[in-house]
Amino acid sequence: MKEWLVSLSDSKLDPLSFCRLCYEARDSEFLKAVEQRAKNSSIHEDNTSYEARFARIRHFIGRIGSHLKAARVLVKAGRHYPQLFVGYSIEIATQHLGFTPPSYRGKSSINGIINRMVTDPQACQYYQKELQSQDEKFHLLLEKRIRDEYQNPKFKLRIHAEVILLDLFHRQKLRFWDGIRYIGVSKPACFLCYQYFRAHPLQVQTSGCSNNLYIQWQPPYVQEDLPTLVKEQEDILNTMIRGIRLFVLDKIVPEYQGIKAHPDSTTGLGTSVFADGMEEPYLRDTCRGKLRYHLAVFIA
Repeated sequence: MKEWLVSLSDSKLDPLSFCRLCYEARDSEFLKAVEQRAKNSSIHEDNTSYEARFARIRHFIGRIGSHLKAARVLVKAGRHYPQLFVGYSIEIATQHLGFTPPSYRGKSSINGIINRMVTDPQACQYYQKELQSQDEKFHLLLEKRIRDEYQNPKFKLRIHAEVILLDLFHRQKLRFWDGIRYIGVSKPACFLCYQYFRAHPLQVQTSGCSNNLYIQWQPPYVQEDLPTLVKEQEDILNTMIRGIRLFVLDKIVPEYQGIKAHPDSTTGLGTSVFADGMEEPYLRDTCRGKLRYHLAVFIA
């Protein structure tokens, strides 16, 4: 095991050889041993336990190896659909960030949120009490976390890539290749993007849902002087809200254990872990550098 871990930390390997090494390691007995040592630890957990470090090692091996897989998928697609690679051009699609974060108000409190979600007074009281009970039991500090986010000067709304593409195809009436209404992304859509796709009149498919939630999520910007688009956007958001309301209320029950934080990517991995205090070479080569950073604990 140690010799294998040492081979992964070899800085003399060129990028292609290193990606191939990680790609071929994905089905190895060594990686299975790493997974066993990682147990149920999440890469998002802010701890330095051995389990968490093994989970991050597994994470970065998969991320680095996925580059080789992506290249092979692209070559295979070119063989089956050569017309996609003839006379193509690559353009950057952008969106105007016209929204600013709202200010905190009374309706933004936990009770205020439940009041707006539930019209029946008795049911409203039940959900408020249940949520308060869970907040106290698990020390969630929900009220403080909500206020902190409203007051966070670095809070910035973002429109996710797949939503930008969906909006572009819809507004400019672009044609999907061979009539297949599908927008491919490198990892499953987040919870809100997935709900947006489901509610959108174009009915475009995407690569599944990770169920991860990002509070900085923003829908596409619509100018107020375009009443048709404004009304359409309202309909989409109202449809989303109905689905989200049912989803949230269904989870505020004692039996629900919650969804554990997990990566977005289809390799079972993500890119949201950052190691502090790393030197410049690591910062220039994030995934490889972070892998070596965590490997150093076990091979020192």
